[in-house]
Amino acid sequence: MNDDDLRDQMRRADPAASLRPLAQREVSGLLAKAQLDVGAPTAPRRRSGWKPAAASILVAAAAVGIFAGLKGSPDVETPPVVARVSAGSSGAEAKCPPPTAEGLEAAELAVEATVSSIDDDAVTLRVTRTFAGSAVDELQVAQTSGATEVLLGGTSFEVGAAYLVAVEDGVVKGCGYSGVVSPSLTELYGEAFGG
Repeated sequence: MNDDDLRDQMRRADPAASLRPLAQREVSGLLAKAQLDVGAPTAPRRRSGWKPAAASILVAAAAVGIFAGLKGSPDVETPPVVARVSAGSSGAEAKCPPPTAEGLEAAELAVEATVSSIDDDAVTLRVTRTFAGSAVDELQVAQTSGATEVLLGGTSFEVGAAYLVAVEDGVVKGCGYSGVVSPSLTELYGEAFGG
């Protein structure tokens, strides 16, 4: 068996060979929906190199989808760009040092957003300002038992309330880096991101 025979055999075995290729708008829509969907960690997280690379690819794909949607025909509606992240669920927040601008600068995404809905699985926030990372229209934070209360320092998300949210490695940063919009947190974000 030579290389050509092997290629022919692989082509015949391809289950998707008879399917039509997806249109660019379909690819863009699927890529925009394929944001970070990370469950709550059950053990301390260690940094891995593939998550930032995967996040970069997804953000770039979403940007291409937005550009293609803007340039396409007026009757094609581009789906919103949604980032899905975990709230985290560690008791470590109780032992955190005070938040610093340097600690906030490590965030892959930092936004100001208002809670638009809350359900059993996720809190959906409408993003009004992006400080760091690629712009997204919505941020969905996975709901886990007690995690948001720990994350936000004893309070929970409320519909209509505005929050500053920082995300690192697909998880919302606790320890005072994310919470209800307040003068001190706004000042910290301004110091970290120059605004």
